[in-house]
Amino acid sequence: MANKDNMKLTLTQINQLIILRNFATLCLKGLKHITASKQITEQWHKGQGVHFAYQIWALAHHYQKFEQLPVETQGNGGSHSLFNDEAVQRAARTYLTGLHIGDVTPKDF
Repeated sequence: MANKDNMKLTLTQINQLIILRNFATLCLKGLKHITASKQITEQWHKGQGVHFAYQIWALAHHYQKFEQLPVETQGNGGSHSLFNDEAVQRAARTYLTGLHIGDVTPKDF
């Protein structure tokens, strides 16, 4: 059994677990994985269609294979932006300091 520190779940993880439970229940009732995914899509996001159904199936497949939820990569500071590169920051600063005030707009930059 996991300790209390490992039991802190985000709302997203709780939603994923609920979706997995619903998916497993529908599959145990005899529905195929695509049909089960589509039914859950209708319950959670009417009109989202095939893309969300595929995400549900992929989540279930990952959980079945690894016995855990996928690692969250959103919001952990791992974004790749050119402005994170110090050389780009230096070049932009050099360019902007060489201009007269009002000569550049965000669109021109």
